[in-house]
Amino acid sequence: MGIHLLGDVDKDGQITINDATKILLYNLGYTTLDEEQMVIADVDQNGSVTVNDATKILLYLLGYDPNGAIANGATVAFEPEPEPEPELMHPEPEPQPEPQPEPEPEPEPQPEPEPEPEPQPEPQPEPEPEPEPQPEPEPEPEPQPEPEPVDYAVVKLKLQMNSSTGLIKLIGENDIIIEGYKLKIIQIDFDTTNPGVINNNSYEWLNNSFNGQSNWVLNDGAFSNGAISSNNVSYIANHLSDATTIDVKGGQLDILQINDENNSGRPLLSTMSNLTQIVVYNSNWTSSEPSYMKNITYRLNPYQNEFQLNIENI
Repeated sequence: MGIHLLGDVDKDGQITINDATKILLYNLGYTTLDEEQMVIADVDQNGSVTVNDATKILLYLLGYDPNGAIANGATVAFEPEPEPEPELMHPEPEPQPEPQPEPEPEPEPQPEPEPEPEPQPEPQPEPEPEPEPQPEPEPEPEPQPEPEPVDYAVVKLKLQMNSSTGLIKLIGENDIIIEGYKLKIIQIDFDTTNPGVINNNSYEWLNNSFNGQSNWVLNDGAFSNGAISSNNVSYIANHLSDATTIDVKGGQLDILQINDENNSGRPLLSTMSNLTQIVVYNSNWTSSEPSYMKNITYRLNPYQNEFQLNIENI
C-alpha cells in the first residue's frame, strides 16, 4: 500500500508547481498518469482529474487556500487489487483403445517388363546468345555537407523587468531554433532582500499581447496578503487557457505589471534564482524527436534536457 500527500502527483514528497504542470499536461493529452497518480491528482475528490485540480494546487502554492485539503496535509492511500491466481486444470486422459493388428496385404502381381525404348539422337546444343552491353556506371553523387548542430545552450528567451514602470516582459529572439514555440506556463521568483517592499504592492496579469487568442487562468493579486513572504515562498505562477497559440519567437510579450501604490518601491526579479521558469509547447514536434522537445522548460541554470533563460532588471 502506498501513502502519498494529496496532490503530490510526481510522488517526490512535496507539493510543487511540477505537480500542477503534470495535471495540466495530462488534461491537454501530452502525458499519461498511472492508476496511483490518478488517485493522488484528484485534489477535489470528485472522481476525475481536471484543470480544477491543477488550479487548487496553484492556489495552495500562492497561499489562497489556507484551509483546503492540501494545506491540511491530506493524504491518499492506494493499494492495487491482487490479480486472481489461475486455476490449474489437470484432466485425466481418457484410456485409448488398444490398436488392432492390420491384416497383411496380398502381394501385388508383378508387371511385365516394358520393352526398351529406341535410342534417341542427342540434341544439338543451342548457340550461346551474345552478351548484352553493360551500362556505364553512374557517377557517385558528391557528399552533402552535414548540417551544423543546433546549440540549445545559447539563450533564446529573456525575462525582463523595468524597475521604473514595474512592467515584466518575455522577450524571444527572432531565431529559427524557437520557431513554433508557444507560451504555456510561467513561474516568477522575486528578490526577498527587502520584504517590506514585497508586501506593499499589487500585481496584474496582462493579456494585451495575446490579441484575444488566449488569457491567463489566475486573476490579479496583491503581495500584501502574505502569499509571497510567508513560508519563504517568493514566487507566483500562472498558465494560459490555450497553450498552442502565443508565439515567443521574435516577440515582446507583456506578462505582469507590478504596482507601487505606497511609493515604497517594487520587488525586483531574482536574477540568481532557479525557481523562475518558462514552459513552452513545441508545435513542430514530431515523434522522431526526443520527448523532452515537446514541452520545453527554460530556466537560469537548466537541468538535463532544459534550456537557458536570461533574467534581468533594467
